Amino acid sequence: MKRYIIFICAVFSCAILCSFSLCCYFLSPKGEVNNVVLDYGTSVKFSEAEIDAAMKVAIGKARGYEDCELTKLWYDEEESDAKIEDVLSYSQYSDIEEGNVIILFAELKTGNKPGGFPKNTIVEGWGWILVRENKTAEWKTDDGVWLIY
Repeated sequence: MKRYIIFICAVFSCAILCSFSLCCYFLSPKGEVNNVVLDYGTSVKFSEAEIDAAMKVAIGKARGYEDCELTKLWYDEEESDAKIEDVLSYSQYSDIEEGNVIILFAELKTGNKPGGFPKNTIVEGWGWILVRENKTAEWKTDDGVWLIY
């Protein structure tokens, strides 16, 4: 009987802990991306489909930013090209060809708990450096970066 009571208590405790963890996960504020304004700009280097694919990766990353709303995401070829030379000098990108790097610029609106960003403000100067192995490969990025533009 004593073992049965201990077993029931253990199962009940695990159920409560799992329920609490799931509630915290699903109720914690995540990045809002549903109302983002996209601007593909004008490009001679990339098709709209290539830029769109890169934007989807960036939007996926922004979705993980706690209590932040991605309000604008855009590609500006002139600004991107101006920064790519610096990017390609970083050792992690030194073997990437210029046509396989794209820089997207972003504006974020933060709330009360914006993990790493200033609270309740508009964040400008943020963006993503995306790379791919070749013209047909998928875009990849580690995370966003501060870009002064």
